[in-house]
Amino acid sequence: MELFLVAIFSLFLGLSYLFFREWYRYRDPTHPAMVLVPQLVYLYLWIPLFSLWSDSQILVQYGGGWENLTAYQIFASCLSLSLIIGVSWGSRSRLKTTNRNSRRLPTGFNSKGLRDPLVTSSVRLLKRPDTLRYASFVIAAIGITSWMISVLNVGGFSVAYGRAYGEGWSDSGYLREATMLGFLAVPMFMISIGRPMRANDWIVVFIMISPVFIHGLLGARRGPTFLSVAGVIASYVMVYRPSISITRMVLFTAGLGLLLLFLVANRHLIYLGGDLSDPLSVTEYMKNWEGNEYLFGSAIFRYGNNQSEPFYGLRVLFHMVGRLTPKSIWPTVYDDLAAVLGPDVDYKRWSGIPALSISYAVGWQIAEGAAPGLAGDMFLEFGYLSILVAGLIGWLYGRIWKLSQADNIYVVFYIVLVGLSIFLISQTIEAWLFRLLWFVAPAAIISQWRKIK
Repeated sequence: MELFLVAIFSLFLGLSYLFFREWYRYRDPTHPAMVLVPQLVYLYLWIPLFSLWSDSQILVQYGGGWENLTAYQIFASCLSLSLIIGVSWGSRSRLKTTNRNSRRLPTGFNSKGLRDPLVTSSVRLLKRPDTLRYASFVIAAIGITSWMISVLNVGGFSVAYGRAYGEGWSDSGYLREATMLGFLAVPMFMISIGRPMRANDWIVVFIMISPVFIHGLLGARRGPTFLSVAGVIASYVMVYRPSISITRMVLFTAGLGLLLLFLVANRHLIYLGGDLSDPLSVTEYMKNWEGNEYLFGSAIFRYGNNQSEPFYGLRVLFHMVGRLTPKSIWPTVYDDLAAVLGPDVDYKRWSGIPALSISYAVGWQIAEGAAPGLAGDMFLEFGYLSILVAGLIGWLYGRIWKLSQADNIYVVFYIVLVGLSIFLISQTIEAWLFRLLWFVAPAAIISQWRKIK
């Protein structure tokens, strides 16, 4: 147990150092370290410590003993630190200050193209703001229409959200994913305004994001709730750059985290007409041992070390092909691709994770719908090479953040990365990567369209 606690404490020291170093270097609450570190702290510090305090015997039993738990914690610590070191590396890369998408660098930029945190309320200026504004309206309209169609398909709003974990539905996966396009429209709209936000602007933002926010709140889903709240807040901060202290940033992050945990812990009570007079504590969610992200990840780590070889990207690649291929063209795409990887790979149920084989190997049944988190899913896909892959993903976050300091279109790209960070850390690579492609593609097309015009 001592080595297990040493590994946790070492991760705490490493993440704390990187977090505060990046904060005092840039003082930007939207910096990738400010976004990713709190999520890593929750998953690889808080959950194991709370599980240890709650019932150490069950933790050891499900984790396969102290030796296996310690090995997984060391791996998760190395991977987490590699991710944030990659962020720091990408953030410090050189940046050209020429901005073809703006009339000039807004007031508050220094000679290196970085925003000056001491200058507040300056607004980014575009050459053709109407193009981006109209595009945001079109994208938001597609999102709202798709959401309304999916809700009507199940019998209306009261039917869709009149039951626990409710939602609308459509047989088209493209239409289901299009319901979240309002998240992409918000930063585009804010950038196009070119002046301080007014009351009517906030109304437009609320309308744009409402399908995502309502679905997240009434459906008790962490992903859409984080997308909507973090997307709006991060968009406002990046475009208008208000002065935010580290205390306010930490309090907001903690409040958002508690909201997400409350939704998951009380998922069975949250619906239209549900009774929330006696809600469960947010810690109840972490006592669901079979659905515990940390223990699921540790189970994959044990399974991968003893009985399986990494997929080396094939599982994610095949899943991307399956999700992007219309089923009218290739109806059995998931079954055909899964058969190449092995008989226990099921893309329809576990996103390609061989959960049944893992459950058999570790001796306990993984809960339906559970997610392994970053370390578990990365280890299944890349083995120990995932530490390097995590560093490259961190570099991507840092580089796009750096580019967003001098180019407005990269603000949109970076907001997408911020919103999708919850899928990367808490769920799977596939959940993050597919939505990254889904959101970035229309933004990239609009960017090229603006340059051509």
